[in-house]
Formats: sequence, C-alpha cells, structure tokens
Amino acid sequence: TGGNSFTYSVTGNNATAVINSNNNGQGTSASNSISITQTGNSANANVNVLGSKNSVTAVTSGGANNSFVSTVNGDENTQNVSMTGGGGNTSTITQTGNKGTVSITSVGATNSFTVSQSGGSTNGHSSVIDNNGSGNTFGITQQGTAADSIVNLKSVGSGNTFTVNSNTH
Repeated sequence: TGGNSFTYSVTGNNATAVINSNNNGQGTSASNSISITQTGNSANANVNVLGSKNSVTAVTSGGANNSFVSTVNGDENTQNVSMTGGGGNTSTITQTGNKGTVSITSVGATNSFTVSQSGGSTNGHSSVIDNNGSGNTFGITQQGTAADSIVNLKSVGSGNTFTVNSNTH
C-alpha cells in the first residue's frame, strides 16, 4: 500500500506553499513522498504530515529569505533538506516518532536550523548537518529510548552556535 506523491516546484518571488497530507487530523497519512523545490526570494514551504514511512525532500537554492518548515509525526520518516545560496534562509524541522532521520546540507548566508526528534533505538535518531559558512545557528534535540542518537555535524566557518542535546534514557 503505497501512499501519495506530492511535488511542489516554484521559481520566482514571494511564493508560499502549505502541504498538509492529513488536513483533517483524522487517521494517518502513510508512505507518502513529498518533494519541494524553491528558487527565488521569499519562498516559503510549510509541510505537515501525520503518519509513518513518509519521505520529505526540500531543495531551496538562490534567492534570499527562503524558509522550509516541517512537522512530521509518525515512525520511520525521513527528511532531507538542501539550502544553497542566498541570505536569510532558515529551516525548522520537528519530527516525532521512532526511527526517523533528518539530513540538512547548507552552503551559505544567514543559516538557522532547528531539528527536534523523539524516539530512537535500533536505527532511529540520525540528524546529519553539513554546513559551509555564514551566520549559522543549528539546534538539534534528539530524545530517548535508550540509544541510537547519532548526530554528525560538520561546519566550516562564520558565526556558528551549535547546541546539541541528546537524551537516550
């Protein structure tokens, strides 16, 4: 039972997208693939998913003040975000459930990432962030269940501020 495939692509300025695969909050939305591509200034995407085994990919390139915000609740969800070029770009990812992974790659200007995950153990909690430069400020909070919190943070320069909390009690 495969889910749905959502593709959103925008080139230009002042675009806003809200993708909510389970808008009424009843039941779940599982095994979906969500793909977002944003190019231009002030492009904003907000993704909300309730369900398991979903895949979210967001690519934001060029332009300034672009943002990607996602809230994904469920088990075995994967999110990959790439933000290259432009200033003032931000990404906020909240993922609750077990065995979820998050990967963010960024190359420049006023970055700011917040990753928050919930349950781990046996291949959960992953968070890979690879950044190159500019304003920076990451976040990352990964919580419990007894193990699996692997944070692989790589940064090359600029403002920096990393706060990594991991609790696998």
